[in-house]
Amino acid sequence: MCGIYGSFGGKGNFDKIKHRGKDGIGQIADNEKILFHTLHAIVGKVKQPLTKENSTFMSNCEIYNWKKLNEKYALNAKNDAELLFFLLEKKGLSALDELDGVYAFYWEKQGVVYLVRDILGVKPLCYVEGFAFASEGKALEGDVKELDPRKILKYDVKSKKISFIDRSFFTINQNNDNKENILKELEVKLVEAVQKRTAGLDHFGILFSGGIDSTILAFICKKLGKKFTCYTAAFADGNTRIAPDLISAKEVASELGFELKHVELGLEKTEKTVKEVITIIETRDPIKVGVGLPFFICSKMAAEDGCKVLFSGLGSEEIFAGYKRHLDVFSNGGDVNKECLNGLKLMHERDLYRDDLVTMANAVELRLPFLDHCLVDFSLGIPSAFKIDNTHNKKILRELAIKMGVLSEIAMQKKRAAQYGSNFDKALEKLAGKNGKREYLNSLN
Repeated sequence: MCGIYGSFGGKGNFDKIKHRGKDGIGQIADNEKILFHTLHAIVGKVKQPLTKENSTFMSNCEIYNWKKLNEKYALNAKNDAELLFFLLEKKGLSALDELDGVYAFYWEKQGVVYLVRDILGVKPLCYVEGFAFASEGKALEGDVKELDPRKILKYDVKSKKISFIDRSFFTINQNNDNKENILKELEVKLVEAVQKRTAGLDHFGILFSGGIDSTILAFICKKLGKKFTCYTAAFADGNTRIAPDLISAKEVASELGFELKHVELGLEKTEKTVKEVITIIETRDPIKVGVGLPFFICSKMAAEDGCKVLFSGLGSEEIFAGYKRHLDVFSNGGDVNKECLNGLKLMHERDLYRDDLVTMANAVELRLPFLDHCLVDFSLGIPSAFKIDNTHNKKILRELAIKMGVLSEIAMQKKRAAQYGSNFDKALEKLAGKNGKREYLNSLN
């Protein structure tokens, strides 16, 4: 994961995203055009921006099938970013259909700029008319917009006009196979999603709550023989209850033999961290701040341990029907998978941008196996009755965990939202006092 910034007359400040990569900085300054790239190297250290005749390219990407594509087209690329550039030069935007991975990139060819994100929006990209773009909105000035990942932005350098190209999204293709076969295929796809994201990593971290999502990821990583550390953060102060996620994390890690590191913050340290987080995530929304706090603290611990990659169970709630709104749709006889699909369309705004920013503030890349495209496509076809009923959500994932060897009492634990399970929602309540969380957060400098 890296940082990209470009300006064609628009205003901004590249210094505000330098933290996104500590392995090198590249730049091009040509009249009104200014390009900066900060490198967070996971696959080779190839300096960007890349140039070739009338083309320029820079990206923030993880392309998991880059070696296969490199061999298929004999492109002689040194890493995934270079592969992506060479493939675009060879095939144009149709190259996107062959990519297995996540990305946000700038590609300029013969006076036309293309800004593109992976279809779910795992990698962030913002822009302002004028024209400038950056991995994070804080690096831009003006009316900052997050690029819709289902659109490709096209900017004509000569006319200075912006237009958009629509992209197709996932569709629902009902799987009418029996549950046993669906479970077998689900296991294959989930293990593959983890395997491709852990390949080549010596050590990494997992955001760990002891819930089904993080537990099955850690369980698979252990079965694959990977070296990893689980991280949990919580708030503890005075008469506040022990954080439920901390209790679960300790119990599950002990039972399944995972290395766990945890930290508990008191009120004073929490307030200091809150001020950092609201600057990082560019919002004072209480829910986003509450979720961002444990993610930020855990990524900081991971960075201190030398981890450059951190895994999260984000996405499981959407593809396996884990939210209350899925239950509401189910109870009213609606289409649960359609609700899953609708939720996926909103993830880039609701979750993905925030989570990328809080982890990359510590120069740690976030990886999300549950948002693997093959897994998402398959999961959207799983019959609703296999996902949810009036008693349990994410039924098929829980059954898979038990089938793979996770104890039933662990697999069947109910999910708590991160801000509640970590007690950081309680911390915000204490800090806010009678004023309310939103008013308190808005008052902070």
